[in-house]
Amino acid sequence: MTITFYLQSLVDDTYLAAFEPDLADLLKTGETNCSKVIAVAFEELKMSLQARNKENANIPQSESPKCKIIHAYKTLEMLYRRAIKEGGDRFHTLSEIYREKYLTSLDQLIIQYDYDESGDISEDEEELGN
Repeated sequence: MTITFYLQSLVDDTYLAAFEPDLADLLKTGETNCSKVIAVAFEELKMSLQARNKENANIPQSESPKCKIIHAYKTLEMLYRRAIKEGGDRFHTLSEIYREKYLTSLDQLIIQYDYDESGDISEDEEELGN
């Protein structure tokens, strides 16, 4: 399976704080930043993209900013999920909100397919993939 990603993990605590200013409240004892959760969320994002795609999928570079936001949503979902103390609490609600944003944004992401496996996305293939 060949999947080309024009994305990298550009999410950091500063970027996440733009979504959730009280980010430090979600850190566990001994943590100084969200880097571990960010890394796990990025791997989950890549796995989600691979699971949704057919062989020879390509995410255009123009979609990279959307991928960054989607990565932030996944990270925040995970941070809130691990902070849940009981079902239905504020953290559970926020985790579900970010999960829904993640899934919705992932569904809206433009993905192109190299159906003829030529290594290039032709105009015809662009039309088929969207």
